[in-house]
Amino acid sequence: TTSDKTTSDKTTSDKTTSDKTTSDKTTSDEITSDEITSDKTTSDETTQVYTEAADSIVDMAIAKWASIKTQARKNNNKAGALMNSGCFVKNANDKTLVIGFKFTTHVDLVKNSDNGSVLLAIQDAVNSVLNVNLIVDVEVAEEPSNDPAINKTGSLSDNQGQHLVDEAIKRGAKIVE
Repeated sequence: TTSDKTTSDKTTSDKTTSDKTTSDKTTSDEITSDEITSDKTTSDETTQVYTEAADSIVDMAIAKWASIKTQARKNNNKAGALMNSGCFVKNANDKTLVIGFKFTTHVDLVKNSDNGSVLLAIQDAVNSVLNVNLIVDVEVAEEPSNDPAINKTGSLSDNQGQHLVDEAIKRGAKIVE
């Protein structure tokens, strides 16, 4: 009788566990499906927040660029000298600030000089001046032009210098073709 009861209890227990597992699995699948939809929306919103934060970091770095260069020079003279050679804030993401240099040799010097201490000095300067905790990366890049005479392709616009031609014509110059 005790053996029958144990077998009966075990069968009931197995059935209950099986029913509960099936029920939990269904609930778990439903929740997971809802969570995936919810996470997708949250992920899109998070991406937008990260983009806005990165833009904010770039704006802050540009605004405080002189202070960053001064601090980098205090940290390491070579870092300060390289930062005065025409580098600029290129972009940022949630964890990294990218600084562009015009020349490959400058990028190599920043990354490889003094066992990486130049890059570390720049990174420390960025983090202390901006009060952030970012990784600084450097790469070769062309600085974007703010000159309205240069169009998006980087060439001079068609009306560059037109005011000089107009003035010369007013003074009697003739156009020769």
